[in-house]
Amino acid sequence: MRTYKEVQDCLAELIAQAMYMKAEEVEEDKLFSSFGLESLTLLKIVQKVNDKYACSIEVREVLPHQTLKEASTFIFDKIASLEKIAS
Repeated sequence: MRTYKEVQDCLAELIAQAMYMKAEEVEEDKLFSSFGLESLTLLKIVQKVNDKYACSIEVREVLPHQTLKEASTFIFDKIASLEKIAS
């Protein structure tokens, strides 16, 4: 089973790569828009999350969660529920 920290670190790294930042610069309570993150870029990030964790999260599900902390919590919960169903 994945840990919340693993999911958060992965998401921070993906955001940092997309925005040409360092992962540690992606503060957990800062709005994605403050990094210049747009919905098209978020779509690409969500696709990478889906590939990494073998899930099918849609970008529209992530859009309401506009901080690293909120998005990580949502994605972790979604992955955990899928893993629970699979076991």
